[in-house]
Amino acid sequence: MFVSSGARNALMKDERQRFLEEEWPKVYATIQRLGCRLPNLLRNGAAAPTAPYPTTPEDRGDDKR
Repeated sequence: MFVSSGARNALMKDERQRFLEEEWPKVYATIQRLGCRLPNLLRNGAAAPTAPYPTTPEDRGDDKR
């Protein structure tokens, strides 16, 4: 299997852009509606993942076999 140089970076760039355009406005609106403040969000937010970010379809659970 051949993966072009820079493919991961290009995919991450696209994913970041999609997140900022599609997901973040909804998250931000929810934060504003609930009156959440940054210190509380940071202190009480989700814990950091214990496993590394999934990099293969099998790791992500979207293997289509």
